[in-house]
Amino acid sequence: MKNIAVVISMFFFFHETIKAQPGALALNNVNASPYACLPLEDKGAFKQLRVQAIQSGNNGTWEFPQDCTFPGNVWRPYNAQSANAIPFNTIIPPLANTYAALWNSNNGGVSGKLSAVTSGRYYTFNIENVICNGGNCSSPNMSVLETPYQPATFRSVIQYPLPDSVGVGLPVTITVISSVAPSENVFIRYSTDTFRTSRIVPVTFTDTIGTARIPGFTLGTRVEYYVYGSPKTQSTIESDVVAIGQIVHDLYTLNWNVNDGQNYSYTVKSVVASQIRYLKGLTQSGYNELKWKVDCGSDSMNMTLERSNTNINYQTIYQTTATAAQCLQEFNYSDSVVSGNINYYRLYVRSSDGYEAYSDVVALLNGASTFEIIAINPTAVNGNQTTISLSSTKATLASIFVTDAKGSKLRKFTAVVNAGSQTEILDVSGLARGVYFVTAITSEGERRTRRFLKM
Repeated sequence: MKNIAVVISMFFFFHETIKAQPGALALNNVNASPYACLPLEDKGAFKQLRVQAIQSGNNGTWEFPQDCTFPGNVWRPYNAQSANAIPFNTIIPPLANTYAALWNSNNGGVSGKLSAVTSGRYYTFNIENVICNGGNCSSPNMSVLETPYQPATFRSVIQYPLPDSVGVGLPVTITVISSVAPSENVFIRYSTDTFRTSRIVPVTFTDTIGTARIPGFTLGTRVEYYVYGSPKTQSTIESDVVAIGQIVHDLYTLNWNVNDGQNYSYTVKSVVASQIRYLKGLTQSGYNELKWKVDCGSDSMNMTLERSNTNINYQTIYQTTATAAQCLQEFNYSDSVVSGNINYYRLYVRSSDGYEAYSDVVALLNGASTFEIIAINPTAVNGNQTTISLSSTKATLASIFVTDAKGSKLRKFTAVVNAGSQTEILDVSGLARGVYFVTAITSEGERRTRRFLKM
């Protein structure tokens, strides 16, 4: 994807190169009985095809022909001795005398073997584009990604600030609207040098809404980015990029979202963009006090404060419109209509330039309890961390533990909990798959426990 322009420009110099690309995937005993040959989808820097297995077993084979007519040029291992079963979910480099996708002219070599496939699972084949010259072609990196779930299709990507209003050094928030399996990782891959180098940031999902933040850059910087899903973790991807190169991002890709064939992009400019800086709350005698701060840029901002007793259905309790000058100050509202044990608050804003967003939810206690673990988000964790939301009617010190189902303590840290609502990051790296419990004990002896699942 990142090399689309390069690949197109090469057409004029290596017309033979384009014609000699691997253009199909031929499989035995995977998605047809026994044989199927399907065209690969050209992604620019690599080609891809995903199949769902309809049979189980260890007699599946693969090869990448130039097309589905045989004999012809093909990419597969050279000989039977090198045709060991290819492992899933790893990069297969083009090493001679191995099970790699090696260049063979005129139908040479033998079909590669697959590790045992499982009926119902999905197999995503990725193969790097090759270079051919004088009738000889290079051997590409490849991968076969096995997933028990159908990879997510990212329905839309929303960027804020807008491309023409990104402030100097201001982080850019990307919202991805999708539905993602718990074990699938989603990343924003971004670059400031047309993907000669790049970095990734993870997307965190709540139901079907995912967010990630690209760091801020200096004035005039052009940033390109896109979204991709992968079964691999950020640390694994970054480590393999160092060892192999930028092609690792492509070969670990399940699905992606680009802007109609091109990368999303923006240029950092010297404007202050609209954003929500914070929403805070504090329980007072007989009412809840809410405070918030927003940046309006050069536009007006409509602000709506909402309340809920369930964190599901919200109602409007306060609205106002502020000018850019008024947005320099902090806003506040006193809510005297409190009921139940917990009140949840959120702020919705919409600026005259089209920016709209919700704040994080603030939860305030009203009942006999003075301390609560409001939520763990996400509760099904497929990364290295999750977030604990805490609420307290007064400042306190809390000891926080992570225990397994047997009660063994695996993590411990101390948090200074201020009066009101706040979040703490929980490190779950190194934990095996399973059910775990988070317990918080305040200095006054209040004890609260919540459960989460490590995927």
